[in-house]
Amino acid sequence: MSHGIRLRVHRGSHEIGGNCVELVSGESRLILDLGRPLNVSLGEHVPLPPVPGLGETADGKETAIIISHPHADHYGLLHEVNQNVPVFIGAEAARLLDAALPFTSFGISSSRFGTYRHRESFRVGEFLITPFLVDHSAFDAYALLIEANGSRIVYSGDFRMHGRKANVTKHWLNSDAIKKPDLLIIEGTSLGRDEGRSVTEEALEATIADRMGDAPGLVLAAFSPQNIDRLVSFYKAARKCGRQLVIDPYAAALLKAINRLSLPKPDKTHLGIFLPASIRRSLDKKGELKIVDELYPYRVYPEKIKENPEKYVLLFRGSMIQDVERMGAIGNARLFYSQWPGYLNQPTDRLRGWCESKGIEIEMHHTSGHADPSDLMEAISTIEPRQILPIHTVAPEKIRSAFSDVIHAEDGHWIDCLGSL
Repeated sequence: MSHGIRLRVHRGSHEIGGNCVELVSGESRLILDLGRPLNVSLGEHVPLPPVPGLGETADGKETAIIISHPHADHYGLLHEVNQNVPVFIGAEAARLLDAALPFTSFGISSSRFGTYRHRESFRVGEFLITPFLVDHSAFDAYALLIEANGSRIVYSGDFRMHGRKANVTKHWLNSDAIKKPDLLIIEGTSLGRDEGRSVTEEALEATIADRMGDAPGLVLAAFSPQNIDRLVSFYKAARKCGRQLVIDPYAAALLKAINRLSLPKPDKTHLGIFLPASIRRSLDKKGELKIVDELYPYRVYPEKIKENPEKYVLLFRGSMIQDVERMGAIGNARLFYSQWPGYLNQPTDRLRGWCESKGIEIEMHHTSGHADPSDLMEAISTIEPRQILPIHTVAPEKIRSAFSDVIHAEDGHWIDCLGSL
């Protein structure tokens, strides 16, 4: 590999989340993701990594940021970046972040973004980037092929092989364009977990439907609206059980932003809208209540749910506790928890204690958004890289024990010529 290429991991060499990798070739600099760490509170300030040009100090190099997918641990520090730095993200991911703006602190305007699409190459300075769509719990997620000075680097982003779009990951892995790169930068989220083989999204949907059919009352569904695959799983399960899935305006806005014919749309039978008090207050404060206007024909009011709670599945989060208590439909309710189980044990999470106090049974129905360890190993073997750099993991040694030519990286330390390439 050319001696003009240098690399450093700013965050992620021994940590899940907060991804940020810097590549420098000649007078060009590429930042792969700029994420907010998972282990900091919402209000906590996180400084930008010490990369010239991201803040006020620049060094004259042409700098650009490539975001692999719309999860905050990959884009969450963009708010802090100098507005003159170009940012590139998937076209549908940009629309999702726009749609989230009125609802969450993680929304961001795409007005400054350049967008890319599957297998449409684009150039940033000396770098040629080709995005490949992959399956992940974030919608519109990509792996990247980066070429410069005759050398090739594959950046996996976050991916899995057991979701609804598993075939797109397989197509990426089997593409001749990415075979035998000089370097593979691969996520290893699952390496530090001993959770067995992940169930497929389709199998999870079947389990949810089976358990939903046995539920005597209201089903509270705790999942991230950004996980579109999971929303579809609950939607299909609810339909099988003769229930209506009721989402909030935030989830409805995300579906509208994607606007795929294959995705559900609000209607009066299968997909309703509930307006939580917290969202109403927030939208009112921002002067954005007009967002709700077009949803009125599909509104499901508390009185309706109280009449027949066994006919509904309600998208639910901790901020809706008072809404549900006022609804008066807690009797026989069950909580279907469909996120990483570790969130339930965090000090800031109120759900477990609230459910225990109200006698609400918690059922765990989740599958990972990340590749299983065996799938990671298979991916590496399929790609056949000359060298491997594991990131987004607390257990990089698992890859070092399985493969030779694995780079040992430390956050903030330059790797000249990417090791011995």
